[in-house]
Amino acid sequence: MVDTRLGTTLSNGEWSILTVEHALAAVAALQIDNVQIDVLGPEIPARDGSFKDYVAALDDAGPVEQEAHATVFDVSTPLEVTAGEGQSYLAMSSTGLRVSATIDFEHETIGRQTGAFLLDEDGFRANVANARTFGFEADAEVLHAQGLALGASLENTIVLDSHGVMNDSLRFKDEFLRHKVGDIVGDLALLGARLNAHIVVERPSHTGNVKLARAIRLDNQ
Repeated sequence: MVDTRLGTTLSNGEWSILTVEHALAAVAALQIDNVQIDVLGPEIPARDGSFKDYVAALDDAGPVEQEAHATVFDVSTPLEVTAGEGQSYLAMSSTGLRVSATIDFEHETIGRQTGAFLLDEDGFRANVANARTFGFEADAEVLHAQGLALGASLENTIVLDSHGVMNDSLRFKDEFLRHKVGDIVGDLALLGARLNAHIVVERPSHTGNVKLARAIRLDNQ
Protein backbone atom coordinates (compact mmCIF):
# COMPACT_ATOMS: atom_id res chain seq x y z
CA MET A 1 0.00 0.00 0.00
CA VAL A 2 1.57 3.29 -1.10
CA ASP A 3 -1.21 5.90 -1.18
CA THR A 4 -4.56 6.44 0.55
CA ARG A 5 -5.49 9.99 -0.48
CA LEU A 6 -8.71 9.33 -2.43
CA GLY A 7 -8.58 5.55 -2.57
CA THR A 8 -6.18 2.75 -1.81
CA THR A 9 -3.20 2.27 -4.12
CA LEU A 10 -1.07 -0.87 -4.17
CA SER A 11 2.42 -1.19 -5.62
CA ASN A 12 5.06 -3.87 -6.01
CA GLY A 13 7.75 -1.22 -6.51
CA GLU A 14 7.56 -1.35 -10.29
CA TRP A 15 3.83 -1.19 -11.00
CA SER A 16 1.03 0.51 -9.12
CA ILE A 17 -2.72 -0.01 -9.25
CA LEU A 18 -5.11 2.62 -7.93
CA THR A 19 -8.50 2.39 -6.23
CA VAL A 20 -8.46 -1.30 -5.39
CA GLU A 21 -11.00 -1.08 -2.55
CA HIS A 22 -14.24 -1.49 -4.53
CA ALA A 23 -13.18 -4.70 -6.24
CA LEU A 24 -11.61 -6.08 -3.06
CA ALA A 25 -14.74 -5.31 -1.04
CA ALA A 26 -16.75 -7.52 -3.38
CA VAL A 27 -14.13 -10.27 -3.18
CA ALA A 28 -14.14 -10.18 0.62
CA ALA A 29 -17.91 -9.95 0.97
CA LEU A 30 -18.42 -13.01 -1.22
CA GLN A 31 -15.72 -14.82 0.82
CA ILE A 32 -13.55 -15.52 -2.20
CA ASP A 33 -10.09 -16.35 -0.92
CA ASN A 34 -8.14 -17.06 -4.12
CA VAL A 35 -8.66 -14.78 -7.10
CA GLN A 36 -6.76 -13.24 -10.00
CA ILE A 37 -7.89 -9.84 -11.29
CA ASP A 38 -6.40 -8.66 -14.59
CA VAL A 39 -6.47 -4.91 -15.21
CA LEU A 40 -5.56 -2.93 -18.33
CA GLY A 41 -4.37 0.45 -17.11
CA PRO A 42 -3.25 1.96 -13.81
CA GLU A 43 -6.59 1.95 -11.99
CA ILE A 44 -9.46 -0.39 -11.17
CA PRO A 45 -12.39 0.94 -13.26
CA ALA A 46 -14.85 3.08 -11.32
CA ARG A 47 -17.88 1.63 -13.12
CA ASP A 48 -20.88 3.38 -11.51
CA GLY A 49 -18.93 4.26 -8.36
CA SER A 50 -20.41 1.46 -6.26
CA PHE A 51 -19.40 -2.13 -5.55
CA LYS A 52 -22.25 -3.85 -7.37
CA ASP A 53 -20.58 -4.41 -10.75
CA TYR A 54 -17.75 -6.27 -9.06
CA VAL A 55 -20.22 -8.43 -7.17
CA ALA A 56 -21.94 -9.17 -10.50
CA ALA A 57 -18.61 -9.96 -12.19
CA LEU A 58 -17.70 -12.44 -9.46
CA ASP A 59 -21.15 -14.01 -9.73
CA ASP A 60 -20.68 -14.37 -13.48
CA ALA A 61 -17.21 -15.88 -13.07
CA GLY A 62 -18.64 -18.44 -10.66
CA PRO A 63 -16.76 -19.35 -7.46
CA VAL A 64 -15.07 -22.75 -7.41
CA GLU A 65 -14.58 -24.62 -4.15
CA GLN A 66 -10.97 -25.64 -3.52
CA GLU A 67 -9.51 -28.18 -1.14
CA ALA A 68 -7.85 -25.65 1.14
CA HIS A 69 -8.70 -24.01 4.41
CA ALA A 70 -9.49 -20.30 4.41
CA THR A 71 -7.30 -18.10 6.58
CA VAL A 72 -9.36 -16.46 9.33
CA PHE A 73 -8.25 -13.61 11.58
CA ASP A 74 -9.84 -12.88 14.95
CA VAL A 75 -9.48 -9.96 17.33
CA SER A 76 -8.31 -11.59 20.55
CA THR A 77 -8.39 -8.39 22.63
CA PRO A 78 -9.92 -5.00 21.80
CA LEU A 79 -7.75 -2.90 19.48
CA GLU A 80 -7.90 0.89 19.35
CA VAL A 81 -6.55 2.91 16.42
CA THR A 82 -6.60 6.64 15.73
CA ALA A 83 -5.78 8.35 12.47
CA GLY A 84 -6.13 12.09 13.09
CA GLU A 85 -8.96 14.54 12.40
CA GLY A 86 -11.29 12.88 14.89
CA GLN A 87 -10.88 9.44 13.33
CA SER A 88 -11.04 6.54 15.76
CA TYR A 89 -11.45 2.78 15.47
CA LEU A 90 -12.25 0.09 18.01
CA ALA A 91 -12.05 -3.54 16.91
CA MET A 92 -13.59 -6.20 19.15
CA SER A 93 -14.19 -9.93 19.00
CA SER A 94 -17.21 -11.03 16.97
CA THR A 95 -18.58 -13.83 14.84
CA GLY A 96 -18.29 -12.67 11.26
CA LEU A 97 -17.70 -9.04 10.33
CA ARG A 98 -19.83 -6.24 11.74
CA VAL A 99 -19.26 -2.51 11.33
CA SER A 100 -20.85 0.25 13.39
CA ALA A 101 -19.84 3.48 11.68
CA THR A 102 -20.39 7.21 12.02
CA ILE A 103 -19.51 9.86 9.46
CA ASP A 104 -19.68 13.59 10.05
CA PHE A 105 -19.51 16.22 7.31
CA GLU A 106 -20.23 19.94 7.44
CA HIS A 107 -22.30 19.68 4.25
CA GLU A 108 -25.95 19.73 5.32
CA THR A 109 -26.94 17.01 2.83
CA ILE A 110 -24.69 14.54 4.65
CA GLY A 111 -24.32 15.84 8.19
CA ARG A 112 -23.82 13.15 10.83
CA GLN A 113 -24.89 9.65 9.83
CA THR A 114 -24.64 6.50 11.95
CA GLY A 115 -25.46 2.89 11.19
CA ALA A 116 -24.65 -0.71 12.09
CA PHE A 117 -24.16 -3.38 9.44
CA LEU A 118 -23.75 -7.15 9.45
CA LEU A 119 -21.40 -7.71 6.54
CA ASP A 120 -21.94 -11.30 5.57
CA GLU A 121 -22.62 -11.87 1.87
CA ASP A 122 -26.36 -11.22 2.11
CA GLY A 123 -25.89 -8.10 4.22
CA PHE A 124 -23.30 -6.65 1.86
CA ARG A 125 -25.41 -7.33 -1.23
CA ALA A 126 -28.54 -5.78 0.27
CA ASN A 127 -27.16 -2.86 2.23
CA VAL A 128 -23.79 -1.80 0.82
CA ALA A 129 -23.10 -3.03 -2.71
CA ASN A 130 -25.19 -0.35 -4.45
CA ALA A 131 -23.80 2.61 -2.50
CA ARG A 132 -21.72 4.98 -4.67
CA THR A 133 -18.66 7.03 -3.89
CA PHE A 134 -19.11 10.76 -3.44
CA GLY A 135 -17.23 14.03 -3.72
CA PHE A 136 -17.63 17.77 -3.58
CA GLU A 137 -17.72 20.06 -6.60
CA ALA A 138 -15.77 22.66 -4.64
CA ASP A 139 -12.81 20.27 -4.31
CA ALA A 140 -12.64 19.32 -7.99
CA GLU A 141 -10.25 22.04 -9.19
CA VAL A 142 -7.69 21.35 -6.46
CA LEU A 143 -7.86 17.59 -6.99
CA HIS A 144 -7.51 17.91 -10.77
CA ALA A 145 -4.42 20.09 -10.30
CA GLN A 146 -2.91 17.20 -8.31
CA GLY A 147 -3.81 14.73 -11.05
CA LEU A 148 -6.55 13.19 -8.91
CA ALA A 149 -10.23 12.42 -9.58
CA LEU A 150 -9.76 13.09 -13.29
CA GLY A 151 -12.37 10.51 -14.27
CA ALA A 152 -15.01 11.55 -11.75
CA SER A 153 -18.41 12.42 -13.21
CA LEU A 154 -22.10 12.23 -12.37
CA GLU A 155 -22.02 8.77 -13.97
CA ASN A 156 -19.72 7.32 -11.32
CA THR A 157 -19.79 9.72 -8.35
CA ILE A 158 -22.37 11.40 -6.17
CA VAL A 159 -21.37 15.05 -6.58
CA LEU A 160 -22.43 17.65 -4.04
CA ASP A 161 -22.48 21.39 -4.63
CA SER A 162 -23.48 24.08 -2.15
CA HIS A 163 -27.17 23.33 -2.72
CA GLY A 164 -27.16 19.54 -2.42
CA VAL A 165 -26.76 16.48 -4.63
CA MET A 166 -26.21 17.24 -8.31
CA ASN A 167 -27.22 13.71 -9.38
CA ASP A 168 -30.85 12.79 -10.00
CA SER A 169 -31.29 11.00 -6.67
CA LEU A 170 -29.71 8.91 -3.93
CA ARG A 171 -30.07 5.14 -3.76
CA PHE A 172 -30.25 5.27 0.05
CA LYS A 173 -30.85 8.21 2.35
CA ASP A 174 -27.54 7.35 4.02
CA GLU A 175 -25.74 6.27 0.85
CA PHE A 176 -22.67 8.24 1.93
CA LEU A 177 -22.34 6.20 5.12
CA ARG A 178 -22.96 2.91 3.35
CA HIS A 179 -20.24 3.59 0.81
CA LYS A 180 -17.77 4.37 3.59
CA VAL A 181 -18.65 1.03 5.17
CA GLY A 182 -17.97 -0.71 1.86
CA ASP A 183 -14.60 1.00 1.68
CA ILE A 184 -13.79 -0.41 5.12
CA VAL A 185 -14.56 -3.92 3.86
CA GLY A 186 -12.35 -3.37 0.82
CA ASP A 187 -9.41 -1.98 2.75
CA LEU A 188 -9.60 -4.74 5.36
CA ALA A 189 -9.47 -7.25 2.50
CA LEU A 190 -5.78 -6.34 2.31
CA LEU A 191 -5.38 -8.64 5.31
CA GLY A 192 -5.67 -11.56 2.91
CA ALA A 193 -7.91 -13.32 5.41
CA ARG A 194 -11.52 -13.55 6.48
CA LEU A 195 -12.16 -11.43 9.55
CA ASN A 196 -14.20 -12.06 12.66
CA ALA A 197 -14.53 -8.63 14.26
CA HIS A 198 -16.91 -5.89 15.27
CA ILE A 199 -15.46 -2.58 14.09
CA VAL A 200 -16.76 0.60 15.74
CA VAL A 201 -15.49 3.60 13.80
CA GLU A 202 -15.87 7.36 13.92
CA ARG A 203 -15.05 9.20 10.66
CA PRO A 204 -13.45 6.35 8.70
CA SER A 205 -10.84 7.03 6.02
CA HIS A 206 -8.68 4.89 3.77
CA THR A 207 -5.65 5.86 5.84
CA GLY A 208 -7.38 4.82 9.05
CA ASN A 209 -8.74 1.62 7.51
CA VAL A 210 -5.27 0.54 6.42
CA LYS A 211 -3.82 1.43 9.82
CA LEU A 212 -6.48 -0.76 11.44
CA ALA A 213 -5.69 -3.61 9.05
CA ARG A 214 -2.04 -3.45 10.07
CA ALA A 215 -2.97 -3.56 13.76
CA ILE A 216 -5.19 -6.59 13.21
CA ARG A 217 -2.45 -8.35 11.26
CA LEU A 218 0.01 -7.77 14.11
CA ASP A 219 -2.57 -9.17 16.54
CA ASN A 220 -2.78 -12.36 14.48
CA GLN A 221 0.93 -13.05 14.12
